[in-house]
Amino acid sequence: MTNRVRSLGGAMLDREALDELLQKVVLLACHTVGGADSVSITVGDNGGYRTSNSTSDEALDIDQAQYDGGNGPCLEAMRSAEQVQIRVGDDPGRWPTFDAKAQDEGVAAVLSTPLRRAPGKAIGALNIYAHEPNRLDDDSRLTAEVIGEHAAILVGNTLDLLSAAQLNEQLRQALASREIIGEAKGIIMERQSCTRDEAFDILRRASQRENRKLRDLAEELVLRVEARRREGRPGQ
Repeated sequence: MTNRVRSLGGAMLDREALDELLQKVVLLACHTVGGADSVSITVGDNGGYRTSNSTSDEALDIDQAQYDGGNGPCLEAMRSAEQVQIRVGDDPGRWPTFDAKAQDEGVAAVLSTPLRRAPGKAIGALNIYAHEPNRLDDDSRLTAEVIGEHAAILVGNTLDLLSAAQLNEQLRQALASREIIGEAKGIIMERQSCTRDEAFDILRRASQRENRKLRDLAEELVLRVEARRREGRPGQ
C-alpha cells in the first residue's frame, strides 16, 4: 500500500499533486464556463460535506452556508446526481440559509453539476456562482458537464488515496498492537512459566476485569518492565 494513485496517463500522483490538479479544474471552470464569477468543488466528508477547492472566499462562504443549513443547490446536485440550476431569490423559503448568504455575497445564480463516479451516484459537485442572473445558459451547462466529468475522476482518485492512507494507518496500528501484545505474552510466560495461549488468556482476563483494552494493558506491562530494567532491577 502507498499514498499514491495512478492517473489516467499511468503516472503516479500523490495527494498534493491531486489537490493541485483539482485547483486547476476550478480555475479552468471559472475561466471557461460562461457567466462564472467563482467556482468550488464540494465533496463528502465523514457523513458531512466540505469544500475541497475554490477560486474565492465568496464560494467558500456560500458552500459553508449550505453545509450549515443542510441544503442548497450543491447538496441537491450531489443527492440527486442531477445538474441543478437556480436563480437566487426565486424561492427563498426552499433553502433559506443558502439564499441569505448568496444574496449577501451578491450572487444571483448558481449552477451545480454532480461529479458522477457511477450512474446515479455523485461523489461531489462542481459549483458555479454568477453575479448576473441570466448569464448561465445552455453552453454554460454543457461546459460544466464536460469539466465535471474530469473533476469526478480526480475527486475519485483523491478519495481512493485517502482510503489507502487510512488503511495503511489501520494496518500499522494492528501490527504495532500485535507486536506489543507479543512482548507482553513473553513477559508473562517467563514470569508464570506458562504457554503462549495461557499467557494470552491471563492478559484477556485482566482486560475484562479492569475494563481496559488488551493492547493498553500489554503496553503498560512492557513499559513498566523496560523501565525497571533500565534502573537495573529485575523485571517484576
